[in-house]
Amino acid sequence: MATSTGFVVDKTLSLKTTVTVIGPNGTSIARNMQKYVDVGAYDITVKTVFGTEKQLKLFVGHSDTGDILDDYFDGKIVKGTRIYDDSDGLPCYYIDSYIKINSMDQAPSMVGKIYNTTTGQEWTITDSETFALNIPGLYTAAIKTVSSNGAGDEWNLEQSFRILSYDDAPSPHLNRDVLCSSVTIFDIEADYYAVPISAVGSEYSTYIITADYYDAYRIAFDYLKAIVVPNASDFTYKYMTVDYNSLSDLYRKIVEDARGMVIEFDPSAVTQIITIDSDSDWDELKDNSLFTDVYVVVDWDTSTVETPILSNDQYYTVNWSTNGLDLHTRQFAFMQYDGGVDSSSVTASQDGKTVIIEYGQDVIGQLEAAGFDSGMITITEETSYGKKTTYSVMLILK
Repeated sequence: MATSTGFVVDKTLSLKTTVTVIGPNGTSIARNMQKYVDVGAYDITVKTVFGTEKQLKLFVGHSDTGDILDDYFDGKIVKGTRIYDDSDGLPCYYIDSYIKINSMDQAPSMVGKIYNTTTGQEWTITDSETFALNIPGLYTAAIKTVSSNGAGDEWNLEQSFRILSYDDAPSPHLNRDVLCSSVTIFDIEADYYAVPISAVGSEYSTYIITADYYDAYRIAFDYLKAIVVPNASDFTYKYMTVDYNSLSDLYRKIVEDARGMVIEFDPSAVTQIITIDSDSDWDELKDNSLFTDVYVVVDWDTSTVETPILSNDQYYTVNWSTNGLDLHTRQFAFMQYDGGVDSSSVTASQDGKTVIIEYGQDVIGQLEAAGFDSGMITITEETSYGKKTTYSVMLILK
């Protein structure tokens, strides 16, 4: 019998009954309504005034799932090599994994069922037994405490997970995915559209950049429509310096001007990148008084980029609180996720030279220190279970 809240010795109906409790703190003769809450095993002997005895074993355990996992499974039900796979949100393990329930002297035994729902197989596991998870598939482990008489609390643990073979396990890909997504439209030659918005009396513009012509036109139309000033006294509308009596004439003019504002734009030709958050409002954009052109990227698509880029370009962002510019240097660091479930080692090679890359550190600085030059380099990442990914990266040092 087990409980997670402790137990009370109630002798109210027979105060002459003797209850002897041998627990984690030694042996004691229980008083009426005495409570025992310390975690551990208790051997209880009840002796009545007629000389009859009854013996009972009771366990007081943890109520917290984390404590139960620590006690019975050393912190986690499945042990083995983790694999990063986000296909269904379940934890994934390599085929070398296993489940083992610790045998506990001061806690009730546990027994469980392990189901491979992919193959339809089912197994039983008891404490001190090591169960090898050597068949790929989707699993559910359902484990509970064993009670000798069905009384008391029952602790239940259940976990679903997947076991993958070497052939099914993915190669490293997270760092490459991040590298590809960090490529900006300023790194590649591409056909984009821009709407330049000039501050009054300034030769500099804020360029609103988008990949879609209609989006650029809509941005220009909304901007021009916002500067229309209605005159309630005579029901006219001032646009630029002209008064319009007809809304249709006004809108035809705005449409014409909006189309004229949209220009073709190649972001890779920009030599000095100054950008701001695209959520900035029109007042901030049109009042650009920074004495330089500013670029606001509304959207871009780098999903088709096949060769990632590593560059130590410098760029500026607008700081509206100081009405100035903040200088940044582009950096990239290879990361290990969840202790290396996707990537456990990474190297970079160029012209016969290979260097081990440190995770979490700026990779460009490491490559410069190793004597790498601008040009194509080869990145090799490997998982803890031996799967490799090799891909090319364009290194641009400035």
